[in-house]
Amino acid sequence: MRKRKKIFASIDLGSEGVRLLIAQKKFKNLKILVNKTYSMEEIHVLSQQIQTYAPREVIMLLPTERVLVRDVTLPPAEKKRIKSMLYFELAGRIPYAIEQIQLDYILLERTRREIKVKAFIIPEAVHKEVEQLKRTGIMINRLLPRGVALTEYLQIEGLENRLVRFVTPNGELVVYPSMNDYFSRFYHLGQSIDEQELKDILSREGAKLDRWDLMELTQADADLLGAVRFCLKNRTFNLLSVNEVQNSYNSRLVGFIVVLIAILLVNAGTFYLRYMMARNELQIYQERLAMLIPRTEKIKKITDETHQLAEKFDSLQTRYLQTTDYLIWLKQLHLLLQEDTEVNILVLEDNLLREMHGTSSSATRVSARLADSEYFTKAELTAPITTKEVEDKLVEEFNITAVLLNPHQEGVGADE
Repeated sequence: MRKRKKIFASIDLGSEGVRLLIAQKKFKNLKILVNKTYSMEEIHVLSQQIQTYAPREVIMLLPTERVLVRDVTLPPAEKKRIKSMLYFELAGRIPYAIEQIQLDYILLERTRREIKVKAFIIPEAVHKEVEQLKRTGIMINRLLPRGVALTEYLQIEGLENRLVRFVTPNGELVVYPSMNDYFSRFYHLGQSIDEQELKDILSREGAKLDRWDLMELTQADADLLGAVRFCLKNRTFNLLSVNEVQNSYNSRLVGFIVVLIAILLVNAGTFYLRYMMARNELQIYQERLAMLIPRTEKIKKITDETHQLAEKFDSLQTRYLQTTDYLIWLKQLHLLLQEDTEVNILVLEDNLLREMHGTSSSATRVSARLADSEYFTKAELTAPITTKEVEDKLVEEFNITAVLLNPHQEGVGADE
């Protein structure tokens, strides 16, 4: 059956029944065609209803508690590479193996230096429910978190800077209507909502709230409507695996393969002739290759030796640069310290002044000079200043640590 481009369906699979909404796009509005809840025994009736309207897409809502959300910052990249970069970036940051998840993202900000996205992750086990619906004749095209659908609905309604509570068949969902500051928290039936905890979380996230009290959203189909609205705006977002989406188009693929086989049979003679010609050419190239193999092995040996020399050179260059940096820092210490300052212990390691122990007429002045220098920062006295007499003079004994700044960094040592 040919799919109708302007008709969309969204469903919510609960423990006791399935909610179905079928809507038709009318300019900027949605016309509700079906809005009904079916029991699990009526699942075949629901399937017939969907097939009757033949929607362009069938969207299935996912409970918020089954979706992981992560804010991720990536280096600049093409749009087609972002999803593969997310798989690499999230390895070790989620409680699932990378090969056992599906993910998609919402782009928050793109600059020349970085890309900020909000990633949504689900385990592969979720797709078992999609397979169960498929056996009843319901082909799911998209998976969408309920929290995202509600956020889209509230934004369209103009509600912002406010926490909203929505009752679901299994509990209550609290959302903050902003994609950039996306927040959702699910509470099971009988579980009380800790408003103080919500305030603390949103305060740490820097979310703006005009009112702290929870607003209750009474429109029961708000999440189903929001799902359709979101998918109309975001054509590519989908937590359904590529294989599952492809299965919904198997009939078209079979037809294409039949046509392709017919073309191949008609042109079999031409293809065979070209194959024989290519085979003869290949034999000639193989003979030439056999002559070149010894030369190639010799070039490979030379290349390996060159790489080894390059690695040794890089190592020597690194040591040279480190030594140069330490000489610069020692010179700056010599210029900064007073003439009456005597250093007994000096430890420079891993870009840190780990310890500088000595005496001076004013230990605080030594610390202040280090703090004001362009080559040192975070100068701290690690022990109380003590006074003692040396050669009939009172001096202050000190122990100072500091962080060494890169002398080659822009703005550091400009007059050097």
